[in-house]
Amino acid sequence: MSGRGKRSSVLRLSRFFRGGRGNHSLPSSSGLPPRVLLAAQPKSGTYLYAEILKEIGFDFTYIHLAPEKIQAYDKNMPRMTAENPRLFDCRIPLVESRRLIRTGQVGASHLTPEEVGDYFEDFKVVAVNRELRSSFVSFVNFFMATGRGSKKVRARVISEGICGFMRERGARYIDHALGIRSWSGYQNALVVRYEDLHCDPESQVSDISGFLGGASVQGSMVYEKALAAQTMTKSKGKSSVAWGEEEENIFVGLGGVEANKKMGYSG
Repeated sequence: MSGRGKRSSVLRLSRFFRGGRGNHSLPSSSGLPPRVLLAAQPKSGTYLYAEILKEIGFDFTYIHLAPEKIQAYDKNMPRMTAENPRLFDCRIPLVESRRLIRTGQVGASHLTPEEVGDYFEDFKVVAVNRELRSSFVSFVNFFMATGRGSKKVRARVISEGICGFMRERGARYIDHALGIRSWSGYQNALVVRYEDLHCDPESQVSDISGFLGGASVQGSMVYEKALAAQTMTKSKGKSSVAWGEEEENIFVGLGGVEANKKMGYSG
């Protein structure tokens, strides 16, 4: 990160630290809105769900939390965010970065329960899963459109498409998706599916709002507004990547069918 870019991120972060360590945790009995962790499987609409939470009434911080760092995004620079998110990196571990999310605010992540330990017990967690085949297709389209990913992964995607991506990252990605699903065992978490949002937005948005203690909302209207927003990693156009017999064979070999079933899909 350039000196100017790093100073900008530090200055923006300093606003969230004001008030000291004593202000980071408030009891649920306070009557204040919860702090929210959005824990989404990659390419399951992370920032679409962030927009939905904004429409419900929460403040999205544009902070993306990871175990040892955050990315403090600038909402006015969506293209740079999509193409090179590391420009916004700040090395802050979860034990500290959780303090950046105040009551009524949302932090985005791809975090699993195993990664967060007990740091987010006083948060509400909205976790999102997506069917694995479609998420692999979306991942490859995104890599091809933005140039994201390591040189090794990009090279395999360019030469082998989805097959290359699955050979390189498929097993890890499937394990991570199941980790997101494991939020279902926690009382402070609601696990939803990306496909259900598009099939029945009225029900899912209402469920999310109710879980977070929000007022009754018109879920379909919230969904349409969120869908129209220019999110930071919004896919452009229809998929140009095909799923064929070779892809399916690799997917089956990785345990993708069994993993899909564990997440509530037909296989």
